[in-house]
Amino acid sequence: MTMETVQADPSALGGPALFDTMSTMRAMRRLKPDAVPDETIEQLIQAAVWGPSGGNMQCYEYVVVTDRQVMARLAPLWKRCVDAYLATTGKYAPAGMDEAAYGRMVAAIEYQRDHFADTPV
Repeated sequence: MTMETVQADPSALGGPALFDTMSTMRAMRRLKPDAVPDETIEQLIQAAVWGPSGGNMQCYEYVVVTDRQVMARLAPLWKRCVDAYLATTGKYAPAGMDEAAYGRMVAAIEYQRDHFADTPV
């Protein structure tokens, strides 16, 4: 499926409901540990490729990790990254953001940090 196909017929990807979902979806940080089929992972990466990039250079790489032992080894590194973010950039709610909403977001970030090894991909 090409972008031209989608532009000509949005129903090819689920129609307006898909775009409504994409425009209102919040970040998902509490994920089930269930395995994700390789085909689904490939589709998600393809969808990510459609996103814009600086200068439309599309210079990115994806590292897909599904091995539980590798995820467990990466978890402490991710914890350090999250802790550094929360101690600096994420220390205060952005201007205009409700403090309660920000508190819920931080709690979700901390949950993801603490359960990183259970993330499916």
